Amino acid sequence: MSKNKNATLQIRVRSDLKQSVESILNDLGMTPSQAVTLFFNQIVIKKEIPFKISLHEPNEQLLASMKEVEELIANKDFSGAMTKEELFKELGLK
Repeated sequence: MSKNKNATLQIRVRSDLKQSVESILNDLGMTPSQAVTLFFNQIVIKKEIPFKISLHEPNEQLLASMKEVEELIANKDFSGAMTKEELFKELGLK
């Protein structure tokens, strides 16, 4: 595979997004071309988009449940060795 840069990619994005990204990349010492090349290389290496893409955001019920479990954990001492079943029982989940 040739290492020569001989392909052109044209994309359209909002001008405010472009300016924001260019400002951040400039602070990082990168050009947009270098950032896109980095992104493309990661796709080739990982054979996937190199970050999570999801349509699912936790709903209020899930967030409340997560907060409740975090509070339960914060208020109990779980330092002893226990099984998953024992932990669930302590948390009131079984």
